Amino acid sequence: ILPDLIATGAPLSFKYKDAKDEVTDRTITPYGWSQKGDAVFFHGWCHLRQERRTFRTDRIVEVMK
Repeated sequence: ILPDLIATGAPLSFKYKDAKDEVTDRTITPYGWSQKGDAVFFHGWCHLRQERRTFRTDRIVEVMK
């Protein structure tokens, strides 16, 4: 599923809990993903911060439509 989401190039919107337990609404335009151990990461342009960011998928609280 991840490769298909990345391949579309469509923005993804979700609620994300960061390392400080703060939840923010994020929209990213993904450009890749990776896995390190049991953790899976999205890599993308974060529209909120206006920079490239990496997001752990296990910290996504809710996917928004």
